[in-house]
Amino acid sequence: MMILGRVEPGYEYLPLCVQVIAAILLALPSLSAQSPLALKDLTVPAQSLPSGCKLKPARGEFLGANTNPWITSDRRSVGLLSMFVSLTAGERKASQQPIPNEPAAAARYLEAQSEGIEAAYIAVYTEPGAPEIGMYALRYATPRSEPGQKQNLSESRAIIRFGSIVVMLWVDGDGRRCFDAVKAHVLAVKARSDSHR
Repeated sequence: MMILGRVEPGYEYLPLCVQVIAAILLALPSLSAQSPLALKDLTVPAQSLPSGCKLKPARGEFLGANTNPWITSDRRSVGLLSMFVSLTAGERKASQQPIPNEPAAAARYLEAQSEGIEAAYIAVYTEPGAPEIGMYALRYATPRSEPGQKQNLSESRAIIRFGSIVVMLWVDGDGRRCFDAVKAHVLAVKARSDSHR
């Protein structure tokens, strides 16, 4: 059987099409065992973006991220992003205090905000008329219930929940084509995730 261009012993005389089909069938169990969704799937393919819309070059301006998109499991970064998302979604409790000024206390506070969250995702796009179109996403350790809040919080903000993922979308500026394309992609990922339930 041919695997990655190499013919396994004993399979040299099988027709090529049989070798290919056998390789696919052997791979199926491992493929089906994979998670149906990874945070990287939230990245919009370049061919799905409208003209002029693209990922913004990363310069370490936010949380020191030097790649765009950026996925992190750093507890303090995850905690800070959790605060942004929960405030926007209206889920942040009024009893929660601001971040302490003292560095050690601030670190403990942010780490506490990350409880139950496995990883966070950031992607920032740009287009003429909209300097920043952003996506923050959190992947929780357990599936998230979907409260009754509206998906569209405003023309420039949206919260999308599915499975263990909560996505926050936002746009600065007047441009909407890029924002709409990013949102459409996230909704397509949501539909795919829902179909795996």
